[in-house]
Amino acid sequence: MRNFKPALALLAALMSGHLLAAPAASVNGEIINESDLEAFKKAELGLGTCGTGADISSQERECARSRLLKTAIHNVLDRQHFEQLTKDRSLEKLPEFATFMRLAGQNGYWYAAALAQPVPQAVTEQQIADLYKQKVEENSKNRQFELQRVLFSNKAAADHFLASLQTNKRAFSERPNPLQPESSRDIRDSVEVTLPQMQEYDAGVAKAVLALKTGENTGVLKTVSGWEVLRLRRVYPEQLPSLAEMHDDLKETLEARSQRHFNDPFDSWRKNAAIKVAPKSGAPLVEVKWPELGLKDESGCGCGNSDIDDD
Repeated sequence: MRNFKPALALLAALMSGHLLAAPAASVNGEIINESDLEAFKKAELGLGTCGTGADISSQERECARSRLLKTAIHNVLDRQHFEQLTKDRSLEKLPEFATFMRLAGQNGYWYAAALAQPVPQAVTEQQIADLYKQKVEENSKNRQFELQRVLFSNKAAADHFLASLQTNKRAFSERPNPLQPESSRDIRDSVEVTLPQMQEYDAGVAKAVLALKTGENTGVLKTVSGWEVLRLRRVYPEQLPSLAEMHDDLKETLEARSQRHFNDPFDSWRKNAAIKVAPKSGAPLVEVKWPELGLKDESGCGCGNSDIDDD
């Protein structure tokens, strides 16, 4: 058996070398190997920013690889763009360029590119209307209806309760008579539901609730559960003001977005990059887009989340 040990050691070394030589990513045609990630890992170990230990799990190791791969891709993209910027001699003609190079070194090209960009286009009324429509849809989707609800087993009991509301405004909050058999007691509760949840439960309930103002109650409704009376206590978030009322704020938001994009000459470069990654060491390369990169952290350790995702 001892004769096999050298062969096994050689096989392990060859396999390790093969894995280290395997491509971990391709960025605009430039290959990042697993060995490149190992170099980053050694550097992070030296800096104390990468966890170690005999008890480290395979998930944590994979998580660390995901973060290192994102960092490597980020760095390659920035370096590639710097190389493109340095070929643009028009940047060097900017009066501020000498200052940038003196104070920022190679980053001077980044600053010069920011100044050399065309002035961002003015925000249009259509863009403002589209953003308003998006916010209205989000508001409606997230809206919660707080309801008081009483459920009866028969219509007569529901009608009696509805009539009692004319003189007893607190009837929704009263407890059912404990002397009655449980099977004949009405059911009272307070619920918070969305419009899709109401529509899924009973279309009649959704239609009746949407017609209410805060504090009003429905009539007796025949539903899939029996006979019901509901009161609308609160709706949140409140319905958005009109487009005219929100116009200036929406315009300011769009202008701020445009300015942020204007100030980042790297943004479009990254998003238009041809990127492929191997989700795991030795796996085939698959095409992805910045910033997600197809690298989801499933270990729960949080290492897969990186600041570069927010660029």
